[in-house]
Amino acid sequence: MQQLKARLHAQNALLTEARSALEEANNRLQKTRTEVKNEIKSTFIPESSKRSNKTHSEPAPFFAPQTEIAKNAVKKAIAS
Repeated sequence: MQQLKARLHAQNALLTEARSALEEANNRLQKTRTEVKNEIKSTFIPESSKRSNKTHSEPAPFFAPQTEIAKNAVKKAIAS
């Protein structure tokens, strides 16, 4: 009798575990496309991106304007 009870308890534990796994899988299937897209996190950063860490570590070219006045002067020269 004790062995039967132990088996029943073990089977019940396995069944409840399987049931919770199925419920979780069902909840994931019910999510919309945008909810799934929001969960996905990308680690891709293009090398030429201004937000890329690589662009901050690259030295600035010696001919690049360093001050705001020089940058504005270059912008005006290009615009005209």
